Amino acid sequence: MRGLTPAVLVASALASTHALAQYENHALSLSVGYVALHQGVVIVPGIAGGVGWTDYIDGGFEWTANADAMLLPEPDMTGNIFGVSGGPGLRYLFLQESIRPWVGVALGYLLLFRSDQSWSHLGLGPSLGLDVFLTLQIS
Repeated sequence: MRGLTPAVLVASALASTHALAQYENHALSLSVGYVALHQGVVIVPGIAGGVGWTDYIDGGFEWTANADAMLLPEPDMTGNIFGVSGGPGLRYLFLQESIRPWVGVALGYLLLFRSDQSWSHLGLGPSLGLDVFLTLQIS
């Protein structure tokens, strides 16, 4: 039995590969995009940007958090609408290799400011996504 143990260790070491999808078990992301705000029949286009964070828990689950900001012109072009949003979330990874499809849910808060008023909204939102790892550090 003693002679078999080193052979099993060597065989398992040669057969194993490293897990690309769990580099350091956390990630930081940056985003830039287009946003459209519907005000009655008028659609107001703008730009948005943000930062996100994920931390692997165990069993395919990850904690998430995000903070975003957006800037849109007012429909009558008299000023700008500024918005901030963010919140915590949880997502489940179906695969944990270099291609990682996932589903998640997040608690989101949105606060919009205009020259004369502000609005705030709180809600629970579902999400669906796919992370593809290009290298150990970039996905």
